[in-house]
Amino acid sequence: MVMFFGLSGCVSRPDLSNRAEEIAEVIAGLPGVEEVDDYYQNGFTSGQSLTYKVKMVATATDAEIANVASTVDSEAGDQFDEYDRELTLNTPEILVVLRGELDIDELRQRLLNMQSLNTSLTSERLTWKENDGSDRENELEIEEASQNPFSVLSAVRDQFGSEQMRVNFGSAHMLSWDVTFPYSVQAQNRLASALRPLPQELSNITIRHDQVTEVDVRLDDPGNAVNRLMAITDRVSSGTSAPWMFRWSAGQPPAGQGNLATGGTVSVGACDYYEDGEREKDPAGHMTQDAIDVQNQLRSKYDTCG
Repeated sequence: MVMFFGLSGCVSRPDLSNRAEEIAEVIAGLPGVEEVDDYYQNGFTSGQSLTYKVKMVATATDAEIANVASTVDSEAGDQFDEYDRELTLNTPEILVVLRGELDIDELRQRLLNMQSLNTSLTSERLTWKENDGSDRENELEIEEASQNPFSVLSAVRDQFGSEQMRVNFGSAHMLSWDVTFPYSVQAQNRLASALRPLPQELSNITIRHDQVTEVDVRLDDPGNAVNRLMAITDRVSSGTSAPWMFRWSAGQPPAGQGNLATGGTVSVGACDYYEDGEREKDPAGHMTQDAIDVQNQLRSKYDTCG
């Protein structure tokens, strides 16, 4: 399927839509390819982009996947140098998204890493996003990992070492992790020791440069919220350095107050709040009274604003 966008207006730059379609036809004839979609855009307001989304057959080999990328690179040549280029390689267990210039040797190594990681993890799917030529980090996404999250992090480190990238994955109890690598063994072990066993109320953990930066907690039952939240805060603090941001919610709002938040935020070890935010300027208009009371108690103990 071929889609074209933005070919109206000035004509000072060439229309390469036919060449984009020819490349798609070449890709479709390669071994291991099941289906190809291509998207060509050459608009003065929307910009220039060339995207190929390639679905591989279930039995496609790493060599066949790499051959698709190599073919796209050679067929495109320097004709599309000014275009934002993206190539998606889709297999049942692994998805690879390549943006910018293609490094085929690096892709071959990446596929080996992904296949080995897929073998060591019990997950639904692995996605690798290579963001060459942009300010964004490369990204690894792991869907529905069933192992202990610290085992997942160790498995990632075994395959990718100290490579700079961002790792996102979900683990048991709907806990999501967002971790930038390199993530040292020492920092991981410290946090693992502090959070063993993992509190069931955790919903999100963000880690940057070996330090926890954000933690989100959901309390289905708001009973004894202050003590329960303090216990979690103390455990996280024993496993990382301050400052970090703590967010929580507790139960459901009372009848007739569905527009009010049942949780709040604490800048642990700092005083870093968005002062222009509606909740900071007018807590009573945006939070339940219980949430305000809990937030005040937590802030008085953990932030440095006082």
